[in-house]
Amino acid sequence: MEPGYLLLIPLAVAAYCFARLFSAWMAVDRFVKALYRDHKHIWIKIGKPNGYRWNPQGHYVFPTSMFYFQNTWFRNDPEWLTSVPELRVDFEAMRSGFRFWNRRAVPLMISLWIGFGLLVVYLRQGWG
Repeated sequence: MEPGYLLLIPLAVAAYCFARLFSAWMAVDRFVKALYRDHKHIWIKIGKPNGYRWNPQGHYVFPTSMFYFQNTWFRNDPEWLTSVPELRVDFEAMRSGFRFWNRRAVPLMISLWIGFGLLVVYLRQGWG
C-alpha cells in the first residue's frame, strides 16, 4: 500500500480542524465588533480587544492586542456577560470553538500525524 494515499486522512482532519478554528475567530470578530458598537464601556473594561480581522478604525493592531480570551472564560461566564444577553450566542460560539480547538483538535491532529509517521516507517522499513 502506498503511504501517500493515507496522508489524505490527517490532511482532511487538519483541514476540518482549521476550518473550525477559522469559524471561532470569525465569532470573535462578530462578538468584539458588536461589543464595541453597542457596549463600548464593557469593551474598554475588558481591555479594548480586537478581533481576528476586525479592529476599530484608528485602533492600532499588533499580534498581542488581539482578543484576549481569558482562560477563566472557558469554565465560567464573565460577570459582565449578564449585562449583554444579546451577545451570549456569539460568546458561546467563540467559547465552543476554542474549546474544540484546545481540547479536541490539537490532540487529535498530533495523534494522527504521529500515527501517520509511524505507519510510514512501518510500511517502508518494517519494525525490525
